[in-house]
Amino acid sequence: MAKVDVVIPAYNAGRTISEAIGSILTQTERDLRLIVVDDGSTDSTAALVERIAAQDRRVTLVSQENGGVVAALQTGVKLLEAPFFARLDADDISAPDRLERQLALMENRPGLVASSGGHEEIDAEGRPTGVTFIPEPLELADPRAIPAREPQLIHSFLTMRTEAFVAAGGYRSVVLSEDTDLFWRLMERGPVALVPGTLGQYRMHATSLSSKGIVNVRILSVSSQFAALSAVRRRSGRADIAFPLSRDEAQHQGASIAALAEAVSGALDAEERHWFRAAISAKLMELAGYRPVELELADCRFIAESLTPERIGNRPEARELAKMKAATAARLFRAGHVRSAAILTEISRLPEIAARLSTGRFYWKKHVS
Repeated sequence: MAKVDVVIPAYNAGRTISEAIGSILTQTERDLRLIVVDDGSTDSTAALVERIAAQDRRVTLVSQENGGVVAALQTGVKLLEAPFFARLDADDISAPDRLERQLALMENRPGLVASSGGHEEIDAEGRPTGVTFIPEPLELADPRAIPAREPQLIHSFLTMRTEAFVAAGGYRSVVLSEDTDLFWRLMERGPVALVPGTLGQYRMHATSLSSKGIVNVRILSVSSQFAALSAVRRRSGRADIAFPLSRDEAQHQGASIAALAEAVSGALDAEERHWFRAAISAKLMELAGYRPVELELADCRFIAESLTPERIGNRPEARELAKMKAATAARLFRAGHVRSAAILTEISRLPEIAARLSTGRFYWKKHVS
């Protein structure tokens, strides 16, 4: 049995899978097993992994019909045997000492259930973008905020105690937010830590799951807030809830944010529905602020109906949400989407919107003025 099992789910990752695997097999921590789950790829992914596995017995390839990343992860974790379980995406690269650093931290702190850390960004071709991401302190995570302030645990560089992962319930089918849903549940099992510095290189490109257009942004907005709502339920001693839609159902409903929100709201009480719509709306604006997509007219109508002053009241996020709407409206005005922008425009915020148009400050960052 190895000290750590590493799982890489892969779908049509022929361009990057060899480099991702190489970054694991050359780790300074040598006592590992690598499980690659080929999720029905139609390119060279399986052949490349087979070739590497023939040369290194630490590599195991599992092939299945395409079922999505959650299905691939659920297949991979069935094979876990090691006391530690680490993740890596098929297009990311682990630093050579990543596992050594994480395992040393967790072995020195027996109560620690998981660890992650920062990363350097690279583009689709593997070139550094110059951006280094360092997560904010995990103590700031708050599932009750609008939008939920999620724990900044980067999934691709997450290492866990296998026992804690299993006890937390493993991966659940929360479409596009299986990672966030897991993070909340891991943090309920025990302390989670961030390793100082960076743990590898994270690839940013237009084909990332959460960057594939407005439908996926809608699904991500709904599922991430649903995961937070589920965490609130558990923390208050209420019955947990699971995301009720499959990947295909979510894609179908995701054509309309209102339909998607309604499709997953059946198990919620009135207070939860109130928070849920507001949190989805805020998350939509947050994601559209830095993803290569833009909100459509129906999205703006949903936001305007869900984030009225009467609904938000005196919540601590009220001022930030107003700024968020103003920044989104200014960006839409600039892009020529006048009807959409007008829906989000509050009379009292016209001077701010005008200022943003003149200075080019079109994007809102969470907790930043």
